[in-house]
Amino acid sequence: MRCPLCGNKNGLISVMKVAYPEIEYRMIHCPVCGLTFAFPMVEAPKEYYAEKEWYGERWEFAKVWEIIKGGSGNLLEIGCGEGFFLEKCRGKGYSLYGIDINKNAINKAREKIPEARFYTKLCIPLPEGFPEKYNIVCAFHILEHMSDPVKFLKDINSILINKGLLFVSIPSPRRAQKI
Repeated sequence: MRCPLCGNKNGLISVMKVAYPEIEYRMIHCPVCGLTFAFPMVEAPKEYYAEKEWYGERWEFAKVWEIIKGGSGNLLEIGCGEGFFLEKCRGKGYSLYGIDINKNAINKAREKIPEARFYTKLCIPLPEGFPEKYNIVCAFHILEHMSDPVKFLKDINSILINKGLLFVSIPSPRRAQKI
């Protein structure tokens, strides 16, 4: 087994086992780069995330908002769910865009934030009608589910403007053990 981010294969630490009826995996922590990733890195069937409710308020939202408040431009949230973070950014100078594979969550987001644009697929390049470049891209708690996180980050980099901001968060193994 190797870390999908840095390639390290020494000293990987199994921090917890995750078991749902549909999938089972371990969360592995890499001491070299700090990534905590799912192993085996098998993506759940699209229906699994497309039908489950996984969204809600996150502590990261307030931290990111403190950094970006007072700005403007295009803001994209990848894995936006029902639009909790985008709703916080509503009416604050940003053109809002969200993508997620959960159609029910996207429908709720559209109801809450009708002026935002949403798409029900996680893909880059983005569909027609979406800007080619973004000032800010947020990806909260999805990197650990990507089979190729390096490619995912490169794809995001391709849609960021020069000096654009990328905010990524992943689950903390310390916090997960307390739950």
